[in-house]
Amino acid sequence: MQGFLQNKQAMVGILMWVAVFAAFYFLIIRPQKQKEKKLAEMRDDIQVGDKVVTLAGMIATIAKVGDDDVVIELGPSRTKVPMKKWGIGTVIEKKKDEEIVDVEPDKLS
Repeated sequence: MQGFLQNKQAMVGILMWVAVFAAFYFLIIRPQKQKEKKLAEMRDDIQVGDKVVTLAGMIATIAKVGDDDVVIELGPSRTKVPMKKWGIGTVIEKKKDEEIVDVEPDKLS
């Protein structure tokens, strides 16, 4: 009987640790990985003309996009500064594609 109680206590101890690990995974690790995935997608989707905020808090416009690097334009003098993509915190405004409007030749005159 005593061996059965010790075995039961060991099982309860193991199950408690499994429950704690599962709670940490679903409450901390998994949401963090999803957040990192969204940030990576956002940084991969950056295009020339997008307005961004860097991790340093600078508001800039994307001038050039590379694999791991971007060139941003800062301020009214449009100073160009190269930086890594991981330094971009958020995209404020995506560049809107210009709409191409077909104009009929009759309506031009």
